[in-house]
Amino acid sequence: MRRIKDLTADVSRIFATWLLCVAAALALSALPAHAQDPAPEPTDPAKLLDLARADIRQLEAKQRKELSVEEQRDFKDKVSRVKSRADAAESALRPQLDDVKARLAQLGEPQADVKETGEVAQLRAQLTREVATIGGLVTVANDITGQADRLQRNADQTQRLQLSARLGERVPSLLQSGFWRSLRTDGVADVERARAFSIELGALWSSVPASAWATFIAAVAAWLVLCLGARRLTARLCATRIPPGRLRRSLFAVSEVTLRTLRPGLIAHGLVLTLTGSLVDGAPDGPGSLAQWLDTAEMIVWFGGFIAGLGAALLMARKPSWRLLPVPDVAASRLAWLPRTLAAAVVLGWLSSRTAAALDLSAPGGSAVQTLASLTFIAVLGAAIAQLRRHAGGKTEDQDAVADAGTGQLPELTIRPLWLSVLRAAAWLTLVGATLALMTGFVSLAMFVLNQVMWALIVIGAAYLLTVVVDDLFMTLLAPSPAAASGDGKSEKKTAEKDDAPAPPRTREQTALLLSAVCRISIAFFALLLLLAPYGEGPMDLVRRSGSLADGLKVGTLTLNPIELLQGLAVLFVGLAAVRLLKGWLSERYMPTTRMDVGMRSSTTTLFGYVGTVAAIAAALTAVGFSLQSVAWVASALSVGIGFGLQSIVQNFVSGLILLAERPVKVGDWVSLSGVEGDIRRISVRATEIQMGDRSTVIVPNSEFITKIVRNVTYGESLGMVQFKLPMPLATDTDRVKALVLSAFQAHGGVLSTPAPNVQLDGVDGTNLILNASGFVNSPRAAYGIKSELLFDVLSRLRAEGLLPGQTSPPAPV
Repeated sequence: MRRIKDLTADVSRIFATWLLCVAAALALSALPAHAQDPAPEPTDPAKLLDLARADIRQLEAKQRKELSVEEQRDFKDKVSRVKSRADAAESALRPQLDDVKARLAQLGEPQADVKETGEVAQLRAQLTREVATIGGLVTVANDITGQADRLQRNADQTQRLQLSARLGERVPSLLQSGFWRSLRTDGVADVERARAFSIELGALWSSVPASAWATFIAAVAAWLVLCLGARRLTARLCATRIPPGRLRRSLFAVSEVTLRTLRPGLIAHGLVLTLTGSLVDGAPDGPGSLAQWLDTAEMIVWFGGFIAGLGAALLMARKPSWRLLPVPDVAASRLAWLPRTLAAAVVLGWLSSRTAAALDLSAPGGSAVQTLASLTFIAVLGAAIAQLRRHAGGKTEDQDAVADAGTGQLPELTIRPLWLSVLRAAAWLTLVGATLALMTGFVSLAMFVLNQVMWALIVIGAAYLLTVVVDDLFMTLLAPSPAAASGDGKSEKKTAEKDDAPAPPRTREQTALLLSAVCRISIAFFALLLLLAPYGEGPMDLVRRSGSLADGLKVGTLTLNPIELLQGLAVLFVGLAAVRLLKGWLSERYMPTTRMDVGMRSSTTTLFGYVGTVAAIAAALTAVGFSLQSVAWVASALSVGIGFGLQSIVQNFVSGLILLAERPVKVGDWVSLSGVEGDIRRISVRATEIQMGDRSTVIVPNSEFITKIVRNVTYGESLGMVQFKLPMPLATDTDRVKALVLSAFQAHGGVLSTPAPNVQLDGVDGTNLILNASGFVNSPRAAYGIKSELLFDVLSRLRAEGLLPGQTSPPAPV
């Protein structure tokens, strides 16, 4: 536990370093800001509803018009804002309405034959008016929410239709002369728009005072120094404070992504704040305004920094020992240029496309910009794939040939995995298809495909990094120590004495695996949602769509709600954990204080475990929404299957319950059944485990103990009997032999004096007398060993007296 606490403290220091770095960077980037904060939202529900109604009327009128892609995004953002206002108003009004209704209910219904006092009648009328007023506002809020949902659905459908139409749109391609004529004709107007935009941007740049630029430059310099120090500090903490393993590598990778994202993003944020600080109040804020273009450019720079940081963290070209991806050093060094180049291509491509849309360029101008951006993506991705063209098994074919040329041996042949070949072929086909689409005029289709490829690479890379970090955290913080995992009993004992009764190593490892699996499955699920975003919808659209899942999924007459499912899982987990803890307390603490034997203790604990598990499952089903009547119907339906194919399982189950309840046999008994003889080690509801004399285990169905004859050697207080026969000649002195045998029984400490040993003449067999000697011992398990010792002793005594058959006289004393 102390090791886990120290490790947790070290990880906390690293996260604290990141948070300090982020806080300082935000403070530095906010220094040159001069823009005023937006007006706060009103808190009065009535005012919120008035604003929401006004926005709804404007949005309904705006939706009837043809909107561009940027206008559609702005429209959906405003719809979300209206819905949030209506929800906030309803959340504020609902408690007031419930309170007024409760006060009105306390007055009761007016009686026809009883005249109320003036104060009561006035209070009733006032409360009734308040209920009507607040209820009306709640109804208005619900109506606005419904209208916002309808507008949202219509906007989503319109966006999908626009995207479908845009993907199928064909424009003159680069290979046609009409494209260049149109570009030359419309290029004059496009150049004028670009010149006006540059003049506006230059004027904004010039309007910033020198003091603001000085503050910005100082903040950038301080931020770069802070980034360098934070990177070195994080690397030192990961290398010195985190134990060797994947955790230090994953934490260092997260720090690389964080710092490389913050470094350009916060610089761009400070630049935008510096520029927009000179904007006067009342500046336009439409989709094509300069302020919104600056915000869009800042977001693109943030995303580009994340791409560069993610690629550098996954490849780690200069630090192979810190690399998470199973990529050979040669491949990583060849792709060291890819993260920054790809990030630059994404920033330039997306920024040029958004700029073309903001400037409202002509169709040939916009097509030229998109074609140039698409060709840039194709060139970067094609170069990356080509770098790996001759790579195999961590070396290139040329390097293998050169390495083996000095030894005179043939180059070693390596086999490339099938999935890698298929992936490379699919990548080449995608790039070739996008190129053909560009050449044939389907520019929007090519741009869409390339954007989806880029989005898939980013989502898969981020999901891989998150899954690795989550798995490393749980396995390092909760998994057993190396000494405990190696099975060293002394180490485990020392660890248990040192720590305050920690959980068993296997339990901690299982807990770590389960928690890691749950988190990794959640990450994979959200990554799949992002990858399968239909028609290029963004993550916020998926979040809004997934919000409908909170209403539940109806399956027949049962409604499965995610919250109820989580509650059911929580109840099941807590119930099973409680049953396990109580079973441990019963078997280790309570049962040893009773007079029950070991078998009865085991049977009682097992029965408690079965009853507790059934109760936990029933409670979980109730929390989900299943009724016990539904479970009874399911059980009655299963009875048909039981009658056909499950009768043996049910028979063994019932037999197991009978064995645990009546206890004809119990754990520790020595039984014999159908040629199987051994000790019972475990009784479950289906079968019983019997350990035989050769240490092998036989699993016997429980129904065998109920339907067949069973010999229980140790049932009750049974004693073990030692019995053997001695053939002696007819001339033997039987009294003397009997005395010798009895003396041997009496001399052995394992033979009981009561009942007393006995030697009887069993009969005459030809020329021999058959003497039958018997005695009793404490346990049947000790009978075999004591019998062997007695036989050795009796033979030794008979030999010493000269009474063995064929012996003429006793041996001479030594």
